[in-house]
Amino acid sequence: MNKQQLISEIKRKKSVLCVGLDTDITKIPAHLLGDEDPVFAFNKAIIDATAEFAVAYKPNTAFYESRGLAGWASLEKTIKYLNTNYPELFTIADAKRGEFASIADDAVDDRLDIGAVVADEHHQEPVRSPATGQRVPLPVGPGQVEVHCRQSEVADGRVQ
Repeated sequence: MNKQQLISEIKRKKSVLCVGLDTDITKIPAHLLGDEDPVFAFNKAIIDATAEFAVAYKPNTAFYESRGLAGWASLEKTIKYLNTNYPELFTIADAKRGEFASIADDAVDDRLDIGAVVADEHHQEPVRSPATGQRVPLPVGPGQVEVHCRQSEVADGRVQ
């Protein structure tokens, strides 16, 4: 999806709704926990219930990463489901690699067909690799869009 297609979808739906898929396995309804992939089952239910109103979906990769390979499989199934069943919707990977130094060396998996990456470049200090001490580049590859966003971190007194 390109910028013009996204704008057209916003106008068509008269909506700017972006649904966050920050799927925490501990908060999934009990009736879905018996599913082979409860995270994907939950995401699919949310997507199907909101697709007529939403123009974008934004999974937070940290929730999927925390579940290892099973989490990545859930995320990959979710993105494939969106792209196959709702190709008119935009997908954004909320993969702030600058947010936590402990995951600063990780990158967005190239197998995922994601339209954009949320990057956090507003921290006061540059993010440095815990292993090398070098500044960590943003994980934006060919065909992806680097999205700089403002945010507030009330816990440490930063407001942007």
